[in-house]
Amino acid sequence: MQGSNCRLTDFAPDILSALPTKTPIADVLEAYVQHIRSAKTPKSAQTDIYYLRDVFGPVCDALKVTSRKLTAATKKRPPKLGQDRRCKAPVVEAAHFEAITTAQIAAFISGRMLNRGLPPAVINPSCRIS
Repeated sequence: MQGSNCRLTDFAPDILSALPTKTPIADVLEAYVQHIRSAKTPKSAQTDIYYLRDVFGPVCDALKVTSRKLTAATKKRPPKLGQDRRCKAPVVEAAHFEAITTAQIAAFISGRMLNRGLPPAVINPSCRIS
């Protein structure tokens, strides 16, 4: 069988470009933060960066906090009613985007709900009780 020694790239090189890759999260976030800083207002970009840092953690320099200095006084604020700060809030940890699973996203969302004392309707507005 001559065909058994052929590679997939010999038959359809364009198929390989459609297959999943291993895109490093840090590289993509760095480029995206650079884009939003140029395309949005400073406050809007700062808000988006906050949410990215909240989901992925400070995985690259672009997501590190630069707008304020963390002091002991800011860390000693009392928790909000229903908020549990005994454990660190989870972040989505993966080396590349394709490794992120639905279970990780579900764990992240439920962790945020518990950590911040949020009702389900805040997370998913379609869950409103009438």
